[in-house]
Amino acid sequence: MIAQNVNMTMDHFVMQPLKQKQDNKRQLHPLLEELEKTPITTVHQDSTIILTEDNLEIDDISAREITDMFETNKGVYYNNTREVSKFKLTVANLPEYVHNICIKDKKEKFQKIPYGLLKPYEVSQTKLNMQRNRYKGIYPYDDTRVVVRGGDTDYINASYIDGSRKRKAYIAALGPMAKQLGDFGQFWRMVWQQKVERIAMVTNLVEGEKTKCEQYWPDHGQCKLYGDIKVMCKDEKVYADLIWRQFTFSKVNFN
Repeated sequence: MIAQNVNMTMDHFVMQPLKQKQDNKRQLHPLLEELEKTPITTVHQDSTIILTEDNLEIDDISAREITDMFETNKGVYYNNTREVSKFKLTVANLPEYVHNICIKDKKEKFQKIPYGLLKPYEVSQTKLNMQRNRYKGIYPYDDTRVVVRGGDTDYINASYIDGSRKRKAYIAALGPMAKQLGDFGQFWRMVWQQKVERIAMVTNLVEGEKTKCEQYWPDHGQCKLYGDIKVMCKDEKVYADLIWRQFTFSKVNFN
């Protein structure tokens, strides 16, 4: 199987599964011509265990503010999607609507946008799975999470995202870290099982002295085993704004 990785400067991950089934060898489309490619998650060997949500990190300033709002409201997440769905606006009428509303209206409507988690996310909160989360308040919903077969749990902090023409067109995941993913085997199992063709890594490994992600892939020309998935970095090209890599990987049967 062949996959491409593009490393850019942003914050999380997105992956795009293959659009059609192929054999164990898949030829990928070159580069990241359409930013419609993505997901990934990572793991390294680290025995630190996170057992409660209070031990998780807070992603950034806006996330911290949202967390403060949760605490002010006694930690309640409001499932107000029904209220939001009452307002209907067709695409054809959108320009006129935007033209007629003033800045005050925009601010008021922005404040009404639901925040927090709006659907059940119970699987992410079990004792076994809590340590696989990094940030407080960032969990996959139970109905859209990616299920990974073959490990001690089927959980990974990754979610399907619908595309404009296809359901579950992408997978979004946090920047892979060893503390959550151990040897990165769970991540690469997900890539293998979901037939991921492209991985967009929209972050640097370190940004502003903060580790955003850890290297979950082998160096150029090297081959490494992540769980039961063997990965080789066949090619690497460095550009001004991104790094493009090509991987081949296969599943190893331990019998």
